[in-house]
Amino acid sequence: MGISDDGLTIVGQGLNPAGHHEGWLAMLSAPVIAADIDVKPGNERSPINPISLGVIPVAILGGDGFDVADIDLTTLTFGPGGARPMYVVAGHHRDVNADGFADLVVHFRTEETRIAFGDTEACLSGETLDGQFFERCDTIRTVFH
Repeated sequence: MGISDDGLTIVGQGLNPAGHHEGWLAMLSAPVIAADIDVKPGNERSPINPISLGVIPVAILGGDGFDVADIDLTTLTFGPGGARPMYVVAGHHRDVNADGFADLVVHFRTEETRIAFGDTEACLSGETLDGQFFERCDTIRTVFH
């Protein structure tokens, strides 16, 4: 009988198993965005010193069906502190994992991420230009050096 503008909510009516008319509501989940991240691309161990005054590069990996040009850079946050990208131009494109797809590398100030000693993963979240939310995490290793 009806469908929402985003296509994720549908309402209707029908007969239930007892033969009585009954209304129904179906709420579908948003499509899953096929993207991964790589904290400190090129370094499998992803060491992070939480008390560093440096920066942490994070690559959002593009792929078949996901173009990093579709990311709304103003929505990106990283780490428990929700750090924002540190540059006005929030990132640069390059193929960090040599798969033939453009990736987006964004830098965050370490102290703004609020990553703490003992943390084993860090997450990045944001939205695409058409408003689809995504969140991805990567394994990290905190170090003191």
